[in-house]
Amino acid sequence: MKLRLATLDDISETFRWRNHPEVRRYFVNPMELAFEEHERWFRAKIVDKTAVMLIAEIEEKPMGVLRFDFAGAHEVVVDVYLNPEFFGLGKGTQLLQEGVAWLRIHRTDVKKIRAQVLADNTASNRVFAKAGFSHWLSEYVYNLGT
Repeated sequence: MKLRLATLDDISETFRWRNHPEVRRYFVNPMELAFEEHERWFRAKIVDKTAVMLIAEIEEKPMGVLRFDFAGAHEVVVDVYLNPEFFGLGKGTQLLQEGVAWLRIHRTDVKKIRAQVLADNTASNRVFAKAGFSHWLSEYVYNLGT
């Protein structure tokens, strides 16, 4: 698995993944999005200096999105979702672990990663726990150090 920065070429594919019923059912906003709304958001997010959006690939096939939103001096909030073709293959855990490794190399100032996961999203709860995140109240937290 490798991570690369998202580009405008990723808009259509990530739109299809994001609107897949099994992906969006666990989003804070589970409604299906119009392409124009996704495109507007995506274009803004990839130039946003307070965020990093990465695409995970396996053998050059895009398999997931990992986004870090910077939430303070030493903290990020992570959002992750997979290409539905990769559901059930254990790639979510690997994607989170690769994201942690990416931050250790590219953003050494980050000391904490937070994630909100809905209580009934058992797959994501399992993924975050297996990736080394600690469950704290309604969030998962990964401490990179002090």
